[in-house]
Amino acid sequence: MGTTPGVRRLLVPLTDGADEATLQAIADVARGAGSVVRLLYIRPLPSGAASEAESASHLDAAASSLGDIPVERVVRFGDLETAVLGFQRFCIHRSRPDVARLKIRQRVRA
Repeated sequence: MGTTPGVRRLLVPLTDGADEATLQAIADVARGAGSVVRLLYIRPLPSGAASEAESASHLDAAASSLGDIPVERVVRFGDLETAVLGFQRFCIHRSRPDVARLKIRQRVRA
């Protein structure tokens, strides 16, 4: 695949100020590792259909900056830290149920 084994997805949290130079650096890393970039757009709480269209537009612009890199697009609402940690937990539970169960058991015992 790429030069960095084990790096399948790069999680890239975005707010309203996505920097073109940062996106190009991420594209270079993803290209070298053969990774998929997962754009996680963090927005304040939604206020209707207009915010969905704005979110899609923002993600499309960021994805087009990445060129030929495979991109997954996700929108979460709230503050940056809570959204990133919540999404990370969601991905662990979805992709590695064995690890998720272990972490839940460890929390219960503590």
